Amino acid sequence: MKTIAHEFLEIENEDFPVSDTARENLEKILTESESKVKLDSKPVTTLDSIGNLLKEQGFVYLENGLLGTALEEKQMDCRGYSVLYYSIGEKLSLPIKIISAPDHLLVRWEDSKIQINWESAKGCKVNDEVYSNYRRILEEFIANGTFFRNLNQEEIIGIAYETRGIEKARLGKHKEAIEDYDIAISKNPNYETMFNNRGVEKGKISDFQGAIDDLSRSVDIYPYKSITWLNLSTPLMRTKKYQKALEAINNALILGLKQPEIFYQRACAFFNLRNYKECIDDCDNSLRLNPGLKESYLLRSQAYLRLGDIVNSEKDLKSFLSGVPE
Repeated sequence: MKTIAHEFLEIENEDFPVSDTARENLEKILTESESKVKLDSKPVTTLDSIGNLLKEQGFVYLENGLLGTALEEKQMDCRGYSVLYYSIGEKLSLPIKIISAPDHLLVRWEDSKIQINWESAKGCKVNDEVYSNYRRILEEFIANGTFFRNLNQEEIIGIAYETRGIEKARLGKHKEAIEDYDIAISKNPNYETMFNNRGVEKGKISDFQGAIDDLSRSVDIYPYKSITWLNLSTPLMRTKKYQKALEAINNALILGLKQPEIFYQRACAFFNLRNYKECIDDCDNSLRLNPGLKESYLLRSQAYLRLGDIVNSEKDLKSFLSGVPE
């Protein structure tokens, strides 16, 4: 029987050859599921037995994008686990669905009597409230189908193309990654992560307006992911839309992103807006978190110079050139 996992492997194999070991491991899982998955009246028992089967096969959790690689190495993340649960459901005619949360996939048992969210990577039941609190999923994003909606077959296949695109992006094949994201978005046009990923790749090939469009679409769909706001600020800066870049960076900071690089990015925006005192403050913030961030010394030196503070400007310039704070 051809399952969704087989389709994932076919898609991946077009660009990343899938090993015989990966294929054999998939077939072994599906075959043994017929005898080892407990078709119990309590869905939790059945779901738990699927998790136990994967443990017996030696699978452990580890970030590992491509399903073929995950099957070969027996190390997979939420994507791989969710696809395997779903495929076993196809094999055994079980009402297992895949649903999405921000940067995460899990599965759901849904029949006429009961609905259970199941953390496939950890093997445990989880209610909606846990994800609402932990992953900032407000009720409106559940009600409008952005998250916690059963994905259809086409949308799940879209994840296969997105995963392949992520691997191409990792290898620096930006245009090829964009092509895969195009397909992924055509299959699920309301998946914010895909727009974020495509926007980042467009920025890398200097399609800054395309990057702005995609990243703006991502935050329109779901405005509570800090990294997307930070990603959006980059092409805005490159196109000299400094005020909008500043707003994007502020949103990222409000949502909890406190890396030294984000303060440096905001300092750059302040500098270009001629807000030199604010620029110096954010250079201070970035250097407090990472005293070795040389760019902040240079930028602060330039800001001091604009304010006529020659002494501190020269001091920071020396720190930039030597790499040692004065």
